[in-house]
Amino acid sequence: VEAPGALYKIGPRAFEVGNSFLRNTSLQSEGQQVAERLAAETGETASVGILDSDEVLYLAIAHGQRELGIQSNVGTRHPAYCTALGKVLLAGLSWPDAQQLLSRVDRHQMTENTITSVASLGDELRKVAAEGYALDAEERIHGVRAVAAPVRDHSGRVAAAISAAGPAFRITGDNLEDLKSRVPKLAAEYSGRLGYAPAPPPG
Repeated sequence: VEAPGALYKIGPRAFEVGNSFLRNTSLQSEGQQVAERLAAETGETASVGILDSDEVLYLAIAHGQRELGIQSNVGTRHPAYCTALGKVLLAGLSWPDAQQLLSRVDRHQMTENTITSVASLGDELRKVAAEGYALDAEERIHGVRAVAAPVRDHSGRVAAAISAAGPAFRITGDNLEDLKSRVPKLAAEYSGRLGYAPAPPPG
């Protein structure tokens, strides 16, 4: 037991854990509000997730009011390689880091649409980075589609992702096009809440 008045130092590991807790708490509190708005606007299930090793960890979830919605809970984990949220988060990494992560994962063929080859996933992640959103085209579960977009922190790093998911028969045609526009817009708003300011266009 230390004597009264003794000085204590916070080690780097404790500081890192504390910063991580505060960062994720902010992501969760802000994310819950944005997820609830997305769910209200679309009627679909809206989720916020972060990359935790090779999985997506769900920090916030809001269920829409439409019938046959997707049911999930905060704390749920899913593989990153076959989910819209996961592909957005992987696309935010450098390719060497993403490649290393994918290479050590047991990439199961969840459905006939699951992309399992590292090379093909690399092509998919480059497409996601270029377009600003990712699709889950029934790649993890038959009959479920999702659209996700990146959430950036004050440094520009992809800190999280937000998605809208629902039955495949509903996320198609005009509804799919609406989500491909709406989800990135709300992700940009969420990013602004975290302090992200995109660089002005050149010129």
